[in-house]
Amino acid sequence: MELSQKVSSALRWSAGLRAMGQVVSWAISLVVIRLLSPDAYGLMAITWAVIAFLQQMNELGVGPALIQRIELDERIKRQAFGIVIVLNAGFYVLLYLAVPFVADFYSEPELVDLMRVVSLVLLLGALQVVPRAMLAKGLDFKSIGLIELLSNFLGGLATLVAAWGGLGVWSLAVGNLVIYSCLAIGFNIASPFFRMPIFRWDGAGQIIRFGGLVTIDRLLWFWYSRADVFIIGKLLGTEVLGVYSVAMHLASLPLQRINGLLNEVALPAFASIQSDIARARRYLRKALSMIALVAFPVFFGLSSVAPEIVGIILGTQWEGAEIAILLLAIVMPLRMVSSLITTTLLGLGRVDVSVVNHAIGAILLPLAFLLGSQVGLVGVCVAWLVAFPLYPIIETSRSRPVLALGLADLGLSLGPAALLASVMYAVVWSLKVLLFDNTPTLHGLVVQILAGAAS
Repeated sequence: MELSQKVSSALRWSAGLRAMGQVVSWAISLVVIRLLSPDAYGLMAITWAVIAFLQQMNELGVGPALIQRIELDERIKRQAFGIVIVLNAGFYVLLYLAVPFVADFYSEPELVDLMRVVSLVLLLGALQVVPRAMLAKGLDFKSIGLIELLSNFLGGLATLVAAWGGLGVWSLAVGNLVIYSCLAIGFNIASPFFRMPIFRWDGAGQIIRFGGLVTIDRLLWFWYSRADVFIIGKLLGTEVLGVYSVAMHLASLPLQRINGLLNEVALPAFASIQSDIARARRYLRKALSMIALVAFPVFFGLSSVAPEIVGIILGTQWEGAEIAILLLAIVMPLRMVSSLITTTLLGLGRVDVSVVNHAIGAILLPLAFLLGSQVGLVGVCVAWLVAFPLYPIIETSRSRPVLALGLADLGLSLGPAALLASVMYAVVWSLKVLLFDNTPTLHGLVVQILAGAAS
């Protein structure tokens, strides 16, 4: 089967399954958000930010390295498994000992037990790295999609039951543990790798070098994309952080699904044609046009009805999330563009270019967040809206020698969809002002969604 046919098949399966997962995830998330307080989400945001930081290092990039490497043998896989086990076990012990200091830094004693329990996902995650990489390398996204769909459904259901039972923030912990347990079991059923790990890493130099650069790249990306959580948690408090984390979660939920779909397929696809740069460039331009066609209408539409989402669906305790969702959703299409460029560079083996790009972002974005936090939650959201559009411009310019993608090419790929989505935005807001007097109502939300879709 030709690569284009394989990629199309992978996209169809992954898109269909992720669309189902999106519906389920939204439905469960909205119910849970109504049941829990902003403070609970603030505590979990801090907990997950720390764990997610360790997750950028917990496999030393061996997953992408296994996918990107053309030839693999059994020894390399077992060495990769050994690396993952050592790193995850080590980080789990380190975090277990360090959490009292994290709790003291944020003046939140409840973080100690919460973080120690949730950090078990590090151990569970170690069991899925190699099987998942092998499925992705073979473009078997039907299996990956089914496993993720079932895991997220069971995890969401566990969260909902626990929240309904009054467990508060612990319901979020339960949900994450169920998701990771199901993922570990599912991937090892779909792509069994029941081998003894090898802890001698001679001969694995290429994977370790590539994976090390991927790890540095991920850490830099993580810092600029999550610095907002650390800054808000420290300077504005867990309640404000809870409102912000829910707003970011809802604003970026389509990003998580669509982006995950594209990047999961793009990495092995570009890796398989890394010796044919001209072909890779053509695929990248097509992919950018696909992103624009989907992302701008979806995220601009979400932004345009943010007041209705908060006022009608979330409840009065989340009033501060309205403006945050409105602002954050607008910048999400550009985050998708940036993510695809990074994945393309990794697939072509040019992670070195991506590392420098992300180093620039790791300086630009946190400074913007720090300045924005001086005027509160809205200031941080405005920082995203003002500072982040500069990053894809810098990234595209620096990557041009590798990808032959200039700013004019980027504008031609994204411009038409962005313009039409802006017209849609204007239509929705005109209806909001003229017919509904800016008052959120359920029938008004339905009318605005239909008008937006039609326009």
